[in-house]
Amino acid sequence: KEAACVWKDLDVLVTPTTGTIYTIDEVMADPVQLNTNLGYYTNFMNLLDMSAVALPMGFQTSGLPLGITLSAPAFRDLQLCELGQRFQEHLKFPIGVVNETVC
Repeated sequence: KEAACVWKDLDVLVTPTTGTIYTIDEVMADPVQLNTNLGYYTNFMNLLDMSAVALPMGFQTSGLPLGITLSAPAFRDLQLCELGQRFQEHLKFPIGVVNETVC
């Protein structure tokens, strides 16, 4: 109930999708803990019955990907996807290996 009060003042919450990126070798060495770490910014969304969509945001200086998650109260999936689509169109990232931009 306390979390529900927050939505009176905002429409969308934007968080990093993950706080870091691990190499495959790092995940293989400690899969449970590292997967737990990867959910730091997103695990609470299920507990609070929220809708969410993860979006690519670009690349870090290391060349590894960077993403954000848009979240809102339950059943706002369509609005989040529409916002995410507008965000992706604005960034004009290439799509997959075909190197086509989002129209």
